[in-house]
This record gives sequence, C-alpha cells and structure tokens, in this order.
Amino acid sequence: MKNFLRNLQYSIYRFMQGRNGYDQLNYALLVLYILLTLIFSLFFDPNILFNLLEYALIILIFYRAFSRKIYKRQKENMAFMNLTRPVRSWFKVIKLNLKEKQYKHMQCPRCHRTLRVPRGRGKIEITCPHCKIEFTRKS
Repeated sequence: MKNFLRNLQYSIYRFMQGRNGYDQLNYALLVLYILLTLIFSLFFDPNILFNLLEYALIILIFYRAFSRKIYKRQKENMAFMNLTRPVRSWFKVIKLNLKEKQYKHMQCPRCHRTLRVPRGRGKIEITCPHCKIEFTRKS
C-alpha cells in the first residue's frame, strides 16, 4: 500500500510539472464558486443559467490549474493581486491591531506602507519614514 501511494504521489508530481497549479486567483475563484453554489441553492430555484455559470467557473479553475502557459497565468494572478492589494492591506492592519496591544498600526496616506505608533498617546503627528509625509492621527 505504501508503494502504491508513493507511486501515485510521484505520478501526480510528474503530471503537474510545467503546469501552473493553484495560486491566489484560483483559491479566490474556488471560494467564489462555493459561495455562488450556496447562494443559488438556498435562495433561487434551480435554473440552467446559474448551473452554466457554476460550470464555467469550475472549468476556469481547472483550466488555470492545469495550464502550461505559466507566464500568462502568472500575469493574471499578478493583476488579481494588484487589484486586491488595498483590501488585503486593510485586513493586515486590522489583524496587526488585534494582535499587538502596545502599538497601533495604520497606513501612510501617500505610500500606503504600514506604520506602527504607540497606543494611547491621543492625537499625534506621524512622519512616514519612507515618503517623509507628515499627517495627524489618533493613536
């Protein structure tokens, strides 16, 4: 049984060589597929249009995962990552603020870098070390 599993793993590894695999865009498409399936099944009657949309989405996920045009898939993923950067950095700041109680994290209004300032100092003037802009925020 061990040899069979090892051979299966090696076969899958060989098959996936030179292919795109799963990246952040594929994971986001998979989450979108699951959400659409749940929403359509709970709130709408079965409709062929919804089913076609779900099938198209799952086909796109598999196409991107097994594609050998890695450069094109990486460009698509980078465009997706650039599009979602503000949302991801906003969640990063929230996560850091919940994690660290001594400091408050915020973003620079010009360069959007994450800055760390001490908590509980009231309104303070902050200078971004990267772009040197000064702004006032409550800490």
